[in-house]
Order: sequence, then structure tokens, then C-alpha cells
Amino acid sequence: MRAQRLVPTPLAALPGVFYALSWAIGPIDWAGASCRTCRIPACPGILRARQRHPGVTAMISVYQRVAYAFRCFFALLFRGVIPQDILTAVAPAPERAAPMPRPGPTAPGPRPLEDGGDRAVQVLALLQRDGRLVDFLLEDLTACTDAQIGAAVRDVHASCRRVIDRYLPLEPILADEEGRTTTLSAPVDPSTVKLVGNVGSQASYRGTVRHRGWRVGRVALPPLAADGARLVVAPAEVEVA
Repeated sequence: MRAQRLVPTPLAALPGVFYALSWAIGPIDWAGASCRTCRIPACPGILRARQRHPGVTAMISVYQRVAYAFRCFFALLFRGVIPQDILTAVAPAPERAAPMPRPGPTAPGPRPLEDGGDRAVQVLALLQRDGRLVDFLLEDLTACTDAQIGAAVRDVHASCRRVIDRYLPLEPILADEEGRTTTLSAPVDPSTVKLVGNVGSQASYRGTVRHRGWRVGRVALPPLAADGARLVVAPAEVEVA
């Protein structure tokens, strides 16, 4: 600790002299010492001394304190400084800064979102597997009669609807049935409700429901297949003789 110059004149140094005397004689840490009167380490006098001077860690004898007091008195009176060896002996040791905790292993970040194209192919594969939708759409219906097409559509319709209800259940956006009158308060989200007809800037819109709209209530798709099979809509079939 570096000695600090306090005051240059003896008269102005008197307050510092009395402070140095009280500091050199008084600050003692009584940790581990016994009371001179009752010889009990934890008597009230010892406890009060510990609370009064918690910073000093060295046990100093009475004779040493008296010597320090006189040296401080004359050093401050004539030179305006406290001797360096006294500062080192009685000043509290600087507390060591707590070591900075080492950074632990970083937690893994969020997993990247799966490719939406893979999910689209998966939905098409489910419609083909359970409803034969792709086979129906790619079939050449030029030579088929309306009755044959209608019979095929009935089966495809029922099977594909079961796929939707199982994996992507839908719910209507508007609660009103089609053909009913409904009132919408402004502003209207164009992604959920499309306004047609005489549309202007109004506080609310009153009109007839032409389509209730659909949105997915929940997504219950199964896990994706391996990377090499994600583009397969329907596997080929070979009957071995």
C-alpha cells in the first residue's frame, strides 16, 4: 500500500494525528484471542470488538500499538505521512476477488425446423396410401363413364376424408353456416376472412357467408421417414412368381 501525503502544516495535521492514534491503538481483530478479564474466547467484550473492527486480521500487542501510535503522531505532525511499515502491519489485507466461474458447456440450440417440403410430400403419401388419391388423379378417365367415375370418387372421397380427420383435423373459421348473415368488426384479417362485394372503410361489415373457411385444428402427422425415402409418395410393387 502506497503512503499518502495528508497535510503539509503541523496545525492542520492535528486531526489526522488524533485519528492515527485511535486507529493505531484501536483496530484489533480479536479472532482467536481471549478476554483479558475473564479469559473466555467468546465473551461479550470479544464479540463487540470483532463487530467493531472486522477488517483487521493481525493480532497486535499493546507495546507494539503504543510504539505505532507515537511513530504515527510524530510522522504526521512533522512530515504529514503515515510510515509505510505501519500501514502494512495494521491495514486490512485487500480481499481477493472471487474467481470468475468457468463457462460451462453451452446448451444445444433449438433443433432446426423440418423442411416443409418433406411434410407436404408426406401428406400426399398418406392420401395415396389410405385413399389412393394419386392413382385416381393420374388415371386417364377419358374412356370411363360418369357412373364409373362417380363410384370411384365415392371410395376415394371417404378414404381421403379419414386421412384428414386423423392427421390434420379441420375446423371452420366462421361459426355461421353458409347462406347465413354475419357481422364482422373491423379490422378484418385478410388471411382468415376474404371480403367480396361492396367493401369500403367501415366500423363493421355485415354480409352473407359464402364459405365458412377451414383451418387446421391440430397437426398429428407421424414422424418423417429416412432421408432417402422422404420423396417417395408410393413405393413400387412387384409380384414375384
